[in-house]
Amino acid sequence: MLLGTQLIMNRLIVMTKYPEPGQTKTRLIPALGVGGAAKLHRRLVIHTVKTIGSFNPEIHYSGGSQRLMYDWLGDFKYVNQSDGDLGDRMKQAFQLGFDQGCDRIIMIGTDCPAIDKALIDRAFVALNRKDVIFGPAVDGGYYLIGLTKQIPELFSNISWSTTSVLQDSLAIVKKLNLSYELLEILPDIDRPEDLQYLKADSWLANIGVADK
Repeated sequence: MLLGTQLIMNRLIVMTKYPEPGQTKTRLIPALGVGGAAKLHRRLVIHTVKTIGSFNPEIHYSGGSQRLMYDWLGDFKYVNQSDGDLGDRMKQAFQLGFDQGCDRIIMIGTDCPAIDKALIDRAFVALNRKDVIFGPAVDGGYYLIGLTKQIPELFSNISWSTTSVLQDSLAIVKKLNLSYELLEILPDIDRPEDLQYLKADSWLANIGVADK
């Protein structure tokens, strides 16, 4: 994309896992079983990649291997996630992108089926005027984060997978006097109570449970 005479380099990063039973969607296992949770994860990932594939996302994965990811999802750039907790892995993914010359980086997971191309477009446009973009999740976390520079403080001392993730992240943004914007609130599918947002029968069909 050209902004004036400067070439702007965007990157969309997708953070996900290879769908190994017992290693994915573990909080959904009580409702769906080990195999059902892995099957739902697989469907969510495929849906996400198909929806935003035109952005040529860079897929940062854990579990499996690069060959398994390629055979599963097709011709994308795959990067093995770094060690550490979620914050460490997110920070490293952003750092890699900025080290490679990216100007604007958006990161999403694969747990929010409502993400679409229009939302990603809006997020990149918002990064023309803001330092940080968040997509707030119903559960108090966020399904999307966009940055124009590395902000390591956003990935340290956060209680991940809790209802205070977005609140704590916004407190850091405000403390650093950064500009920010919030996108629409959308549900992540992480917990048994989140299954109510999967209204289409096909999401939960043939994985051993009835739609809820």
